[in-house]
Amino acid sequence: MSRSFQLVVCKDMGLHDVYLSQISPALIEGWTQERRKSVSATRVNASLRTLRRALRMAEEWKLIKKVPKIKMLPGERQREFVIGETLLEKMLKHEDCTDMLLVLLPFLIDVGLRISEATGLTWERVGLEPKQDASLGWVYIEKGKSKFAKRHVPLTPRAHDILEKLKKSSTSAFVFPAAKKGRLSRHWASEQFRTLRDAMKLPDDLMTV
Repeated sequence: MSRSFQLVVCKDMGLHDVYLSQISPALIEGWTQERRKSVSATRVNASLRTLRRALRMAEEWKLIKKVPKIKMLPGERQREFVIGETLLEKMLKHEDCTDMLLVLLPFLIDVGLRISEATGLTWERVGLEPKQDASLGWVYIEKGKSKFAKRHVPLTPRAHDILEKLKKSSTSAFVFPAAKKGRLSRHWASEQFRTLRDAMKLPDDLMTV
């Protein structure tokens, strides 16, 4: 990952001119308290989770030695049940796991996209070749709920393999198409997830990230 990509991630949070390798618990806490003056705890925590994901990837790629501690703000409903690798494996092996969820679930967990971003993703916005700031490829999100939604997201090895296999057999412009090759409904994907969750008797507030 280049230093430029590290900087872009931080700018999306308003941490201008700061590289991932320079982020400390004190810097995070200072940004958190300042940001809290203008937005809700939920929005602040969403940004903190994005930063935590980026830092974990930086640690995995040996760009930083250790992920600094990130403390979430109180004041939002806490979700205690998160899909980890052990649970994900059980879900993918369950009889109620559809073919689409087999690829969509691990992709969402690894890349951190919203369901609507994944279901709207087209092949023209996918790069499987190495790039300066994404050695395993990337996906480009053009729009979303905020002005910072437009972004390039680097792929993990698993996410890269998923897209590479899908592309070989794809006949649709969409990466995760519906049965008739058009855009997959985010509501369908959510319903399939809820069906699987309920069949496995998992908590209602189960989440992927």
